[in-house]
Amino acid sequence: MSPILIAQASGPHSVAMADVLLVASDRGLLYSNGSSFEYIDRLSTPACKIFGQRFYRVIADLEPHSLDLLVYDEYGILTLRRIDQRPYNDVASRGARRCRLRVDGAADRIDLDVPGEGLQSTDCDSFWAPSPGPRATRGRARSVAHSAIKAPRVTGIGTAGPTVYVAPNWWFFDKRAHEIRVVDASAHTLARHRLTGTATAIASLGELIYISENNSPTGGVQSSCTISEFGAETLQLLRRSELHGTLTFDLAVAPSAILSGLRTGFATNSTRTKEEAQLALFARLGMEPRSLWASRQPLPPSSMRIRIDAMAPKHACVGEEFSVSYDLINLANGWLVSSPPNAVSASYRWFDFAGKQVGKDSTSLRTPLPHTLPPGETLRSRVRVMPPRRAGEFHLLLTLVQESTAWFCDASRASAYRTTVQVT
Repeated sequence: MSPILIAQASGPHSVAMADVLLVASDRGLLYSNGSSFEYIDRLSTPACKIFGQRFYRVIADLEPHSLDLLVYDEYGILTLRRIDQRPYNDVASRGARRCRLRVDGAADRIDLDVPGEGLQSTDCDSFWAPSPGPRATRGRARSVAHSAIKAPRVTGIGTAGPTVYVAPNWWFFDKRAHEIRVVDASAHTLARHRLTGTATAIASLGELIYISENNSPTGGVQSSCTISEFGAETLQLLRRSELHGTLTFDLAVAPSAILSGLRTGFATNSTRTKEEAQLALFARLGMEPRSLWASRQPLPPSSMRIRIDAMAPKHACVGEEFSVSYDLINLANGWLVSSPPNAVSASYRWFDFAGKQVGKDSTSLRTPLPHTLPPGETLRSRVRVMPPRRAGEFHLLLTLVQESTAWFCDASRASAYRTTVQVT
């Protein structure tokens, strides 16, 4: 049976203006700011669901081929639960990354349907593990009214997909005809809209209907998705927004407070604002994540100690970017992560022989680290470098920088690699 979303949209005040549209994709979670779509984070999200005042989110590849369920409220992440690693291994091998998530408040059940592996269920109460610090009450997810409205029987529809009811009409996916069909309670067709790709989800927000479609890559063109916006009353297409290099899996409409919690992530209270506390949470689940969500706190100078060695070329050309291979060791107790808002990146500075810096720090290219670098560990990667705009002999300094915080070489002179390069 196709999932059905019940939503009343009969007047201008039917949905709070602060509600936002969330888009779950293979490249992360996005939200609509009214004119465009912006990423909240870059965690692959095969499914999501809003229920009451909580947001349920499935994330992929926290560890290789894993599926995990996160539950958010307006303050941040309530809890994290490993679903199962084995089913997603099998699913990933077939390239099927999408799954379906259902939260049933009446039965207090959370159901996850993984293609090819069937349904996995758990009770809502099992998610509310205690955590210290001032928080909202855990309890059960607040129930919402279930509508007794039944979808009309519509003839001529091939394979029906997800359906949404926005009074007084129904919006159906017709997968065989590759179109969206709008019908009334008597099953009379009011409008049809041809799809440009494969429809994946549908959601309603006030007087608007949103439909996501994936466009398969052809002829070397990268994959993309389209978010189409329709008028619930006019039944007309209002706008299409294309997102390049990503595929959508799900749509959800959430209160703006949830958006604040999504941005906060694990930085929920005084016990979770440090990366070490996040790792303790993962350790209780037996998990070793490849990356962390909340490296949001600026690093203190004591955590900006590294050793960096490189093999830089002796010659470079004006205006021609080059890259430098480097080896990096984290000598401090901080976790180095290339995630916003205080991302840690590899970068550089140029100096002339008088010791004067050439160019501004803001113009130096930033190269993200390939993965999170814990204390005491090493990595090897490459950093992009743009030479000065004039010829001459210059000193090149390679180091790390944390955005809106500091350069590592300013915190510790030893946290840099220096060499001389002839620019022609």
